[in-house]
Amino acid sequence: MTEAEWLACEEPTQLLNYLRTSAPLPVRKMRLVYCAACRDIWDELTDPRYRRAVEVAELFADGLASDEERAAAWDAVATNGASLFDPLRKATMLTAARHMAAPNCLYYLSQPRDGHDANQLRARTRVRFVALIRDIFGNPFRPVAFDPAWRTSDAVALARAMYDSRNFGAMPILADALQDAGCDNEQVLNHCRDANHVHVRGCWVCDLVLNKN
Repeated sequence: MTEAEWLACEEPTQLLNYLRTSAPLPVRKMRLVYCAACRDIWDELTDPRYRRAVEVAELFADGLASDEERAAAWDAVATNGASLFDPLRKATMLTAARHMAAPNCLYYLSQPRDGHDANQLRARTRVRFVALIRDIFGNPFRPVAFDPAWRTSDAVALARAMYDSRNFGAMPILADALQDAGCDNEQVLNHCRDANHVHVRGCWVCDLVLNKN
């Protein structure tokens, strides 16, 4: 895949497959992509065991939950009887808890539900998944050399607050803080300031500020 193909691609599985084959798999970021997809349909995940699986997966991604805790969250979902026959919930939760293959995750997330047109739902799912991937991984063809001097107390505090709260409304303010620290990288500043960008946990700019991989 070329850079032009990456930027034009609208198929999330192709983007994820490229990431898997082009460099060592960034497991934390991959897990957070799936967790973000789960958060997108949070209101539909009414069983607390499903939500707990996502929460534990997020903690596990950041090294804040043990593999035993992750396995217990998975077991609670896997032993949930008839609910496992609901493909949407099954794949959403199992993806977060066990890091399921991307094609399966996308397939089940886009299965039709009551009151939804199947084709429209699948199209929206693809668009959203692509946005999540681009927010978390950025442009792999143009890695940013992040100057540690940009990691000021103000920038770190802003990024940490957004990461913890999952409210990324302060991204333009983060851009100002980074610019005040000497950052002149257009990729970084534009990602923060472009109102059309999606931002979730694992956002590549916030990760650079927080020194996360």
